[in-house]
Amino acid sequence: MLARARDPASRQVAIGWIHKAAEGGLAMAQDQLGTLHLQGRGVPQSTARALTWIRRPAHRGASAAQLELADLYQAGVLVPLNLEKAYYWYRIASLGQDGDVHILNSEAVLASARMRADRMAPMLSSAQRAAVMARVVAWKLLPSTPYVGVVSHLAVTVR
Repeated sequence: MLARARDPASRQVAIGWIHKAAEGGLAMAQDQLGTLHLQGRGVPQSTARALTWIRRPAHRGASAAQLELADLYQAGVLVPLNLEKAYYWYRIASLGQDGDVHILNSEAVLASARMRADRMAPMLSSAQRAAVMARVVAWKLLPSTPYVGVVSHLAVTVR
């Protein structure tokens, strides 16, 4: 929807719908809204808001959002560099435990997460890796949020 919005007014309408869908619990919209806040595209640039929105689908099993968090922690550009958190999120993303967010967990994302985790492993001590893996084993999906009619409203509006 946002990619097709050519003029600023249409972009703002699209962002409004993305925001409503995100508030309603739609994982893809939450991840997209977080990315928009990271980039400051159509919304104020805010790392704190971006992390809030990206963490929601990540904790519900969206591998794409988990991979995004891992990349942020590994780069240390918008958030403090934290290789243990990056390794943790790469390992979580590679599990493919998708809960109710199947659309965000492609095989390509899972393979990329596994490859990045394997590349990062030598950067951590064996004790750090063991501590992270203990947290990964203990990780549990958070329950989803009901969509509160957002999806059905979007379907009616878009037609």
